[in-house]
Amino acid sequence: KTDQALGSLIQAFKAQGIYESTLFIVTAKHGQSPINPVKTNKPGHFADLVAALPDANTNPAAMAIANAAACGTGACGFVQDDDIALIWLQDQSQTGDVAAYLNANAGALFIDEVLAGAEIRLKFRDPLTDSRTPDILVQPTYGTIYTGSSKKNAEHGGFSFGDTNVGLMVSNPSLNAREVKTPVATSQVAASILKALGIDPRELQAVRSEGTEVLPFLFSDGGW
Repeated sequence: KTDQALGSLIQAFKAQGIYESTLFIVTAKHGQSPINPVKTNKPGHFADLVAALPDANTNPAAMAIANAAACGTGACGFVQDDDIALIWLQDQSQTGDVAAYLNANAGALFIDEVLAGAEIRLKFRDPLTDSRTPDILVQPTYGTIYTGSSKKNAEHGGFSFGDTNVGLMVSNPSLNAREVKTPVATSQVAASILKALGIDPRELQAVRSEGTEVLPFLFSDGGW
C-alpha cells in the first residue's frame, strides 16, 4: 500500500507539472519492535507479573507497585505499560527500594534495564519536581511487550534499536542515486526542507539551539 500511495502521489505531481521541482522525503516518526515476529514475547501486564512473584504480598516494593496500579483514593500512583513500563509511585521515597527490587527480579519480569533516580534525571526532568516524568522506567528484554493482547505482535515507544531507528529516503530527478551510511536524525528533515525552499534553517529556534545540520550530501556533490 505504501508503494501504491507514493506512486499515486508522484503521478499527480507529474500531471500538474511540478514533479521535477519537488523534493520527496519519506521517513517515519518512530520504529517498531520486534521487527522479527519470532522474537515477540507477551508475558502479560507488568503489574500482574510483579503480583505473581513469591513475595508480592509481603515485600514493600512489590506492594508499592500494586498500590500504584490499583489506587482507589488519595494521592495515586500509576503504572503504564506496553513496549516499556512507566511507574509513578504514591510514595516517591520508595523509588530506590522499588528499583532495587525490580533489578533483583529482572529475569522473572523480563527486564533489561531499570532507570530511576540519577539515571532518570540524565534523560528527563526530575520526577520530584515534574509529575510528567515517571519515578521508574523499565526497558524490557528485546521483543517483550507487557500486554495480555493476543493480537498485538509489535509495538512502538521503547528504546530498542528497532524502536528508535527508521529508514529515510530522499528523491528528486536531479539527485544522483546513492546510499548514505552516515548516521542522521529525523530532526534534520525540517532544516533540510527549509534550505530546499531557500529559507535559512537557522530561522528555526531548535536549529539554532541544538546546532542541527541539514541532511548530508543533499545540497552538494551533485545534490539538490
